[in-house]
Amino acid sequence: RGDICRFSKLLKISQVLTTSDLSSNVTLDPDTAHPKLILSEDLKSCWLGRKSQNLINDDKRFDLMTCVLGREMFITGRHYWDVAVENEGDWGVGVARSSVKRKGIEAFRNMEGIWAMAKCCGRFWVYMNPPALVSDPMRWKIKKIRVSLNYAGGRVAFCDVERGNLLYAFSGTSFLGEPIHPFFWIGKKTRLSSLPSLDLWGLFLSIRFPLSVFFLSISSSSTKYLE
Repeated sequence: RGDICRFSKLLKISQVLTTSDLSSNVTLDPDTAHPKLILSEDLKSCWLGRKSQNLINDDKRFDLMTCVLGREMFITGRHYWDVAVENEGDWGVGVARSSVKRKGIEAFRNMEGIWAMAKCCGRFWVYMNPPALVSDPMRWKIKKIRVSLNYAGGRVAFCDVERGNLLYAFSGTSFLGEPIHPFFWIGKKTRLSSLPSLDLWGLFLSIRFPLSVFFLSISSSSTKYLE
């Protein structure tokens, strides 16, 4: 019965994840990070500091919302990365266009160019205009979340890695041919960090075809994000 339940959950994920999806090794772009964000030396983790650093405030940098983009740019293909969520603070993960607005509250008032899922004030939201509550109350704690991007298909999906649940998916999205970056918002009392990406497709196949020989792989090239 447990295998059947697990198969049912992984079947949902199989709708957004295929063998052609690539695990992406994302690093944070310090030129885009809000001055209060502290980035690790390897640019794989980030957390919120107590005060702003004295950094150049050019057009690349977020100046009001405590956000940072990934260095990687995607203009084709299917990609995914995993994020570990620790503590009980607020956070947001997703993707954003290269041209996303980064100055003032206007950058987030209309959510233009951002496709993300966030936890804020104890509830789960998706970034749209206006922001919308996720229909599933999701009372459990999300510890590992996967962001999946299908550029050509115009789809961004979010999965709970531990439970095998598809949390939410944007579909029919137009990226207007622009490069897309990983996107992160870090709130107070939040720790986000990278972890090896579990091969959920391999796990799905092992349950679907139990007589097949397979290995459950752990990818060393997956992301490390915000600490």
